[in-house]
Amino acid sequence: MAKIALNGAKTVDSIKSGYVTYERWRYFGGDTDSEGNPIPPAWVWDGTERTNALIKGQGVQASSKLYVNGVSAAVVGDLIPEQWVASPPVPSNSYDVQYRDISPGTSGSGNGEITTGNSSKVYLNGKLIAVQGSSVKTCLGNMTTLADGQALVNM
Repeated sequence: MAKIALNGAKTVDSIKSGYVTYERWRYFGGDTDSEGNPIPPAWVWDGTERTNALIKGQGVQASSKLYVNGVSAAVVGDLIPEQWVASPPVPSNSYDVQYRDISPGTSGSGNGEITTGNSSKVYLNGKLIAVQGSSVKTCLGNMTTLADGQALVNM
């Protein structure tokens, strides 16, 4: 039997693969060419790289009027504020390497949404009640699940 999800329930951390892109630039200078002529110093593009986004849910914002021990029950459609960060992080610049054009950035936020409820087909005001393990569509479009549930009510 699945445990009912309540306001504040956390999600399982999720990874969006290759979400963050950035360019690597290298500094070349002070050298001479094969004929002994000085090469002017310059930053030279050295490739484009990607890293993942680690998404962490901050807890369901339950909207229902059903309370379990004074806490609202979560239903399909409830939102979950989320924060994401580049993971592993974009490397730091050094004297001869820079990381530029980081897109969409190194961190951000948005709302995930509960997309599935309990398998017992228990509804509240026309919406399935969410349980531990219910699916969540993250703010970046990939899927995760609710990690928490209250054993006081099982479905």
